[in-house]
Amino acid sequence: MNVKELKDKIALKLESCLPKELVDEIKDLHTKLSEGVKPEVNDIKMSVEAKTLDGKVVATETEFVEGAPLMVVTEEAAVVAEDGEYTLEDGTVLTVVGGLITAVKKAETPAAPAPATAPGVDADMKAQMDSQKSEIAELKTRLESVTKQNIDLAAALKKILETPVNVQQSAHQEIKLEDMTPYQRYKHSLNK
Repeated sequence: MNVKELKDKIALKLESCLPKELVDEIKDLHTKLSEGVKPEVNDIKMSVEAKTLDGKVVATETEFVEGAPLMVVTEEAAVVAEDGEYTLEDGTVLTVVGGLITAVKKAETPAAPAPATAPGVDADMKAQMDSQKSEIAELKTRLESVTKQNIDLAAALKKILETPVNVQQSAHQEIKLEDMTPYQRYKHSLNK
């Protein structure tokens, strides 16, 4: 794809997704760029600024999105960003052609910063954490104690199970029913 095709593609995307006023302003800036006129800070109402990894400050009107004009802000003035890639401090990479952002590659999602909290909240959270830490330490101690008791009980049970049992059988006496009284016969029949 050549530069003209890329510009045409950008123009179509701009016209379809941006408000007409913004498209007109971008076209005006593009015209000024093609005529060699560098826009001044007042030509663009910059509301979003960011630093690049190499320390430059870049700015745009709304957001860092495709089709938005990108300016490099210096102490003296703001100038249209040169063609190339600009890596922001958050890792987002902006590709610029003709002073317009042509691609935005979001950075890998970094770990979210800790939310700002009031000093009292930090103290409460610290107290809760300390309480939970002591509770965890107590539970660990109890678990170690229960584990030791479990080991001791398992050893005792094993010893009991391995101990031979001497069962002595009583000598069986043969009793003749005819030698028994009727009451003895009755009791004997109940025991069978």
